[in-house]
Amino acid sequence: GLDPKRVRENASQVSNLLSGIREQLQISSKIERDEQLLNLPPSDFVPQLQEIERSILPYHCLWKDCAEYQILESIWMSRSLHKCDAEEVGSRLQGLAKRIKKLHSELNTTGQDLAETIMSRVRSFLENSFELFSLLSDKSVRQRHRDIIRTIANLEEFSETTSFSSIEHLVRASSLRLEE
Repeated sequence: GLDPKRVRENASQVSNLLSGIREQLQISSKIERDEQLLNLPPSDFVPQLQEIERSILPYHCLWKDCAEYQILESIWMSRSLHKCDAEEVGSRLQGLAKRIKKLHSELNTTGQDLAETIMSRVRSFLENSFELFSLLSDKSVRQRHRDIIRTIANLEEFSETTSFSSIEHLVRASSLRLEE
């Protein structure tokens, strides 16, 4: 898996690197203007820095999206189900998947591997868990419904304060038993 601390560190390092390059771009642009005033041939710092910025930007976006995914996943999985908005979760995940898919071609092999790891996790949640998450976090689910689910899934507790991560595996196991 992806270590959340390492992801945050990498996102921060790439962000700092991009900020430093943008700072140097501003300085180089000033130098370029001074060179023009002095009728000196322009140095090639600006185009080189712009190329570096263009090559780092996809990694900045990827690490930022990776960190965002981990933060949001931990919130959605640990928050009380009645406080979750499944529509927002689905929308955020779809947007994240779209951005990462768009970045994929701009990355080297290592970056593509990271993008594929995140895409796999997003797809897995959307395909395997989102429907259940959406159902359980629905605002119209009342305590009597939770009691039925609790009985069927053999849960010790299932109330409006229950988090998805605490019951997902139990509900899945029960639904598999019911299908058999």
